[in-house]
This record gives sequence, C-alpha cells and structure tokens, in this order.
Amino acid sequence: MQPQIVRATGDLTAWGALIGWFVGVLPSIATGLTALWFGILITEKLTGKPFHELVRCAWRKLFG
Repeated sequence: MQPQIVRATGDLTAWGALIGWFVGVLPSIATGLTALWFGILITEKLTGKPFHELVRCAWRKLFG
C-alpha cells in the first residue's frame, strides 16, 4: 500500500510541476525533477520492472 501512496504523490507532484512550468511560475529545477520522475515512470513501463530493481541490477554489474 505504501509504494502506491508514494507513486501517487510523485505523479501528482510531477503533473503539478509540469503545469506550473507551462504557466511560468516554477523554476527550472522543478522542471528538471519532473522530467526525471517521468523518465523513471517511462523506464518502468518499458521494462516492466520497478526502478529500484533496475538500479540494484546495474549497481551489481558495475561494482560486483
């Protein structure tokens, strides 16, 4: 249940930041974080795996 709450909060925050950027009220840092969040979501959709598992797998490949 908790990961769904975190995901929903992240999604709402990202959408709000994107809309705020279009309106011109948010700085570029918020826009960058929004782009990062959507990048994570797209990666999860394409691979079918949670992002933390992808990071853990990449970490093990790089650092043993």
